[in-house]
Amino acid sequence: MNVAKASLKRFLSEGLAMPVRMLGLFYFARILGPKVIGIFFLFQALSGGIVRFSDVDISHAIAKRASEGRDLDSLFWTGLALKVIPIGVVAITVVLLSSSVNSYIGVDIAEIFLMYIILLHISSLLRHTLRGELRVGETALPMFVRQVVFVGAG
Repeated sequence: MNVAKASLKRFLSEGLAMPVRMLGLFYFARILGPKVIGIFFLFQALSGGIVRFSDVDISHAIAKRASEGRDLDSLFWTGLALKVIPIGVVAITVVLLSSSVNSYIGVDIAEIFLMYIILLHISSLLRHTLRGELRVGETALPMFVRQVVFVGAG
């Protein structure tokens, strides 16, 4: 697939996902009220920060190596194996500090929070592997569907 076609797919995906996210945010802010939407934003902020901190650029390294034409199967599994260490540290920390996590977010949600962080790590690894394979256009539809499902499930 050429770069222009992949870029157009990605642009359209992001362009269509943005109104879905915004309308969902407006709807939920209005329906749920400030307390519940605040819990949502704290959950998102904390999980995003933890994932960025604990990824230690493994996903970006995988994308770089994949773009060099390395064996993608072994590269993906090696990346996943390398992510086990930081994910394990995060998991142990969240379990040990679950009362603090629950108190910070405002609800008893530490187990769901931990599962969400693990899924974010795996999603990031898959997305970066596809980017490294120069298959960016193939990530467009799943990313759009992810946003629609996220808002629809909410």
